[in-house]
Amino acid sequence: MSFGKEKRTILFTGYPAMGGALTFEAFKKVADAAKKAGFTHMDLGSAMVERATWQLDNNGRYREGYDFYPEYTAVFADPFKFHCPDPLKKHLPADRIARNGRELKRRAAYLAKIGLKGSLIGAFPQWLPESVYEEHPEWRGPRCDMPFRSRRAYFAPCVDRKEVLDLFREASRALGHLAPCLDTLIFMTNDSGTGMCWNEDSYPGKNGPEFCRERPMTERVTGFLNVLESGLATKDPLAYNATQGFWCFSGKLSPHAGNMRREKIYFVRPPQDKPVAFENPLSMLEELENAVSGNADVIVVNVEQTQLMMKEDGVYCRLFRKFRDTPTHGPTERILFLKELIAEMNLDRGNHLLDAWQFLYRGVDDTSLRRLFYYSVFLYGCMSARFLVRPFVPMPELLTEEEKSYYKKYVFDSLDRPDFELDLLNIHGLRNEFMGRTLEEAERGVICWNSILSSLSMARSSLKLALKESSNAGKPYLEDSIRRVGALLCFAGNLRNCCRFQAMLDRAKNTGFSNLANSDRLENVMRDEIDNAQELIRLLEESAPAPLLPTASSPEEETTFLFGPDLVDQLRMKQKIMLRHWRDSQILFEFKNRFNQI
Repeated sequence: MSFGKEKRTILFTGYPAMGGALTFEAFKKVADAAKKAGFTHMDLGSAMVERATWQLDNNGRYREGYDFYPEYTAVFADPFKFHCPDPLKKHLPADRIARNGRELKRRAAYLAKIGLKGSLIGAFPQWLPESVYEEHPEWRGPRCDMPFRSRRAYFAPCVDRKEVLDLFREASRALGHLAPCLDTLIFMTNDSGTGMCWNEDSYPGKNGPEFCRERPMTERVTGFLNVLESGLATKDPLAYNATQGFWCFSGKLSPHAGNMRREKIYFVRPPQDKPVAFENPLSMLEELENAVSGNADVIVVNVEQTQLMMKEDGVYCRLFRKFRDTPTHGPTERILFLKELIAEMNLDRGNHLLDAWQFLYRGVDDTSLRRLFYYSVFLYGCMSARFLVRPFVPMPELLTEEEKSYYKKYVFDSLDRPDFELDLLNIHGLRNEFMGRTLEEAERGVICWNSILSSLSMARSSLKLALKESSNAGKPYLEDSIRRVGALLCFAGNLRNCCRFQAMLDRAKNTGFSNLANSDRLENVMRDEIDNAQELIRLLEESAPAPLLPTASSPEEETTFLFGPDLVDQLRMKQKIMLRHWRDSQILFEFKNRFNQI
């Protein structure tokens, strides 16, 4: 591994509006750690000081008919969020964009000062406001939204038009001026409100204006990438577009159709699903090995909540430095590597921490969460569908608007159909195979979640054993790890209970009272979920030097992708409403129970 030598090795801190926000002082500390760990680049997306609320309905404030789909677009960096070209100044908030530009300049200057280069990882070309196309109808390019998740159509600009390319050329020059150390742009071009004309992977299908239908995709993409590179001030600029969702992807990027660049770009992202961030050293080593064995030209390492996870003397920072000098090859060497690392850091006198990391790997990577579900199941389910704070009640149709008011406005559901709102297995507008399309799949999901919970429980038990035997040097790390694994257990337990509860509700609708679905079993799940919420409350309220998960700084800034600062109050409200509706289980099953099944 050649951190800082032949390859571009980029530390990616995630997206600010999805919990990856970094103050300038925190950015400097993370940059210092990245430099010490051997990175050559650091992503500058954190210079977006806020999500782009101008891309949202009602400036990002919920109201009836709110379209959640642009919430994706609003969190992703693109050139027009750091520089507003002159022709767009009447359509975009140039003053707020200029503020982002000033912050980009400040952060880039610090990277240059310590000898790091910059990158920008985002999604573009993003859709533009309809007012742009009213003034310039010929600029309208492909429809780029996801039809079943959006309330209306959104259109990206057509990069086959010279005038549109000129907008990006101006923005590229501005980026080069603001951040002379910026030399790498890596971005999605088929997801989150982005698109190119006549791309077969577009969510609405191949589409675009008729005039460019026959233009080869290679010409279209090459022309766009060349324009993006044209203004960057470095000797060897790289613009590369791909198709993966960068917020959760790990592995080799698949280039966008028409992208003929030869660079092999790998994302290294151990499963560390938002919003809980935790270290997964065994998986980190595996993903680094995958990148090295693939002879990557560019390695992007994604570390969530970098201000907590990338301290100069922390586990990840020490791991990167050690891997740079002594890379591993295969599972056995990884275990030996980590045993040495633990001893060097004086974290544990025995093997308990090493055992914990292996149980953690088993639960979230090797055999369970990553393989059976998907990277973002906590983000989409627990947070964006608000399963974590929504009450599990036997007859959800009885909930009043007041009872739903604290969570409903953050539940990502653009279609706003009542049956979606009443379905705990609905995630962003549909059921899918990961959580269960049918009650039978949901019941199989319960078995899978039990396996995950078992592995996480063993990881926590091993951490507690390590804490008992640890020297003072290792205690803060172990105590923090116990809290974080405890939170993972709460999130996984919440999703397990979703599958259990909704499967019983489905059986109640289809077959009525049965051994698999009855008021006793339903109430057992309700009790488990109430207790699960209480354990998370305890962890959140526990005094600790670092927050357990990121939250918005004020209730007004809570979003579908970020819990509010009153999360504990919302969990208590969930408990209160569930207890208020406890007897609804008897009504649902027509007062049949194990004493009276007639």
